[in-house]
Amino acid sequence: MAELGQTTAAGRAETYLFVDMSEIARITSEGLNELISLNSEARSRGVFIQLLDVCPTVRDVFKLTRLERMFEFGTIASTE
Repeated sequence: MAELGQTTAAGRAETYLFVDMSEIARITSEGLNELISLNSEARSRGVFIQLLDVCPTVRDVFKLTRLERMFEFGTIASTE
C-alpha cells in the first residue's frame, strides 16, 4: 500500500511516503480522517505523503473538501 522513498530537490533529500490509491474507487469521511491523521503524523516526523494514482471520483472528494491542498498527488510511474 505504501512505500518510503527519498528524492533530492535543490540539493536536499526529502523523505516521502507513497500511498498507492489505484484500487480505491470511493472514499468515506472515515477514510479521509485516517489520511489526515497519517499526514499529520508523517509531517511531524519530517516525512511528506504523496497519494498515487487517485481516481477522478476520489480526487473530486479531495477538491470538494479542500483537502487537496494538504496532500501531494502523483502517479506510480513518477516514483520509479
